[in-house]
Amino acid sequence: MLHSFFFASADRRPDDHALWVDGRHYTYAEVRARARGISVALAPFAGGPRRNCILFAHRSACAYAGLLGVLAAGMAYVPLHARFPP
Repeated sequence: MLHSFFFASADRRPDDHALWVDGRHYTYAEVRARARGISVALAPFAGGPRRNCILFAHRSACAYAGLLGVLAAGMAYVPLHARFPP
């Protein structure tokens, strides 16, 4: 699973560059911290009948952390983009 691979890499190399976005490098530790925070916030909703999460984001560190956080919470995500029709 994508998030498992990412978190395993973050455990092995927390200070390595994991992401380059918006002209900045983010380390595995930084992205992991954001993703874990999102995962913890989603945990109360992950066990119910609705295990889908809408992810409204566009190529930002928050978007990538959001995707990892949703997956780590055991949920599926539905990506949304402002330019696409509802």
